[in-house]
Amino acid sequence: MKTQIKKFGRRGFGGRLCSALVGLILPISAAAQMFQWPVTPNQLEYSNFVFAVTTLATNGGTDFHVTITTKTAPIQPDSAALVAVVTGTAAVPTVATPDPAVTVTLKRTDRRWFADFTAPGELLNNPAAYFVFVVTDYTTNPDGTRSYLPTDRMYELRLQDFAPQ
Repeated sequence: MKTQIKKFGRRGFGGRLCSALVGLILPISAAAQMFQWPVTPNQLEYSNFVFAVTTLATNGGTDFHVTITTKTAPIQPDSAALVAVVTGTAAVPTVATPDPAVTVTLKRTDRRWFADFTAPGELLNNPAAYFVFVVTDYTTNPDGTRSYLPTDRMYELRLQDFAPQ
């Protein structure tokens, strides 16, 4: 299943995530922009976020524990975390659900998210397999409602970079 990311309406990427996982194709609109940030073992901090990754080799795969911490404001509730195969270009990324799909268990607090998942060995052989954390940007209106901006930030942790050798 492949999905191209589109910005639309008041819902952020987190709201679109369910649609993405069922394979609906959503073309990029001209107004939308996706900023992709590669998170590596040597670069675990970007803008307002700090990432920590621990792994444990298991029979047939690797257990991952990813901690995402924000430095200042709470993590936007419309953010999303998933394991995906990311291809395409920086201007038009394509996010596909791996086969078999990988379940990410999230524990959330205002300023810290904990993500746990097991990546099967065959997925770790794919250089396009990533843990993806997506933040939808918005502004808060005077009445307290949100207006979503035509940008998303996608922080990508390539599984091969963090898997035990």
